[in-house]
Amino acid sequence: MTRVSDMSKNIATALSLIFSAPFIGLYVAIRTWLYLGGDCSTLIIMMLSLAILPLVIPATWALRHGIEWDYPEKKQRFKPFLLVILNYFFSTLFFSIYYPDYPFFLSLAYLMNSIVAIMLNFWTKVSLHTMGIAGPALTLYYLGLNIDAIILFIITFIVMYSRYMLRRHNLLQLTLGFISAITTTTLSWILYQYLTSFVA
Repeated sequence: MTRVSDMSKNIATALSLIFSAPFIGLYVAIRTWLYLGGDCSTLIIMMLSLAILPLVIPATWALRHGIEWDYPEKKQRFKPFLLVILNYFFSTLFFSIYYPDYPFFLSLAYLMNSIVAIMLNFWTKVSLHTMGIAGPALTLYYLGLNIDAIILFIITFIVMYSRYMLRRHNLLQLTLGFISAITTTTLSWILYQYLTSFVA
């Protein structure tokens, strides 16, 4: 019985790592770039802002401060995640000027979701894993990549279960993460449509 539970825990831990937000961001950046086309600079900046920096910043912070990679305590999250938000802010600003189409929306959605997440974190330890998959899944749906969106939504629920099994989150925190990501990404889409309506 112990071996089975240990194996389940190892699988849940592996799922949490493989499907963490930066790796999902990497997939979303590459997938959308392949779908839309574009130059290599767009891909590089998308990968840098959605995957590399959001991975390097919290990982480096955790290593320097002796914190577990997935930040088990909500009070540990604020400072490193504020740096990640700054990264999303500057990438959104960049894309709004140079690529005011889907890359702009994608970056805007990441920015808004991260702001909502850090605000919710003052109240409860909202599931960033859930937000980091459900939000991007919806962005792919808005792009028209429905199969990719469905796959990511399925992964969202698998990861939610794994986070619950590992006792990293309770049902409220997981549900809140999902609902927040869907709501915020939808609002980001509406805001994106409004802002780009002024562009001739």
